[in-house]
Amino acid sequence: MIIDNKFELDFVDKGSEHNGIDTKSPGFKPFWEVQYLGNGLIFGGTKKECLKWMSEFYLNYFHQGSTLEAEAEKKALSWVKKCLKEVS
Repeated sequence: MIIDNKFELDFVDKGSEHNGIDTKSPGFKPFWEVQYLGNGLIFGGTKKECLKWMSEFYLNYFHQGSTLEAEAEKKALSWVKKCLKEVS
């Protein structure tokens, strides 16, 4: 699914077609993968880890109006979760 026209988030499970990973092998473990569409960077892990990774791209935007970096991190993560709900 495309989130905020900036990211593509997918769940890779058994039988999924995925470049470079044999999802049919017995040792394969399903995972979430997110790609930043701006430059093609990819991150994989749990859904929570992927959302946190996505939120890091918004930190500068939210940090401009905030004096605390922790507050900016919360706002960025909230923004990503809001965008995810809109496409779900």
